[in-house]
Amino acid sequence: MKIGLFTDGLMHLSFSAALEKASGMGIQAIEIGTGNFSPAPHCDVSELLTNRTARQNFLSSLAAHGLQLEALNCSGNPLHPNPQVSERAAHITRMTLELAGLLGVERVICMSGCPGAPGNGRYPNWVVAAWPEDFLELLEWQWS
Repeated sequence: MKIGLFTDGLMHLSFSAALEKASGMGIQAIEIGTGNFSPAPHCDVSELLTNRTARQNFLSSLAAHGLQLEALNCSGNPLHPNPQVSERAAHITRMTLELAGLLGVERVICMSGCPGAPGNGRYPNWVVAAWPEDFLELLEWQWS
């Protein structure tokens, strides 16, 4: 088993400094955020998708620190009731999947998202309890 780190926990550091810190802590594998809920402080997806040299430099930087890129993380809400939010989340997810293929990464961390309540609810709604009783109706709607 490898010890890993999601680099968003080091978002206050530059990419190079985050790799240095991770390596110095004995980390062996990293997960890098590519957008959506992550501000993607260590990954410019658009640049990496269009620039082979940038991808090579990205992977070389990891290797130079003895780190393996274990996963890309594009967690977001592609089911958000606001079409602008859901379309952007889906777009970032698609770009992340494409980038994973180009980088040889086999794991992409994402979320299916959360729809709004029935009747064109404007905010995501996820029932986590069977009480009060009207939550049961919402729960049925979400899973049907």
